[in-house]
Amino acid sequence: MFAELYRPTQDLSIDFHPESRYFVQSIEYRSEIVPWFERYLYAPLVTRVRRWSIWVRALQSGSAHAYLTYLVIALLGLLTLLIVRPG
Repeated sequence: MFAELYRPTQDLSIDFHPESRYFVQSIEYRSEIVPWFERYLYAPLVTRVRRWSIWVRALQSGSAHAYLTYLVIALLGLLTLLIVRPG
């Protein structure tokens, strides 16, 4: 039912004994499912979240002066928005 979605591949190799074709020397079966959800959806999302978290970690330096600066910038930005768009 989900064969087109997951695209499984199967490979069966049978090696016969050199003296007789009726005796099997080894059998090898390999099956693989391509994780396209993980490859094309989750991996780019995780990469973006990791990059964003590095940026956020740099903002969270633990300095009270930096946090006060962020607060003043945010308040000035909001004040500017309210003056430009009175509402």
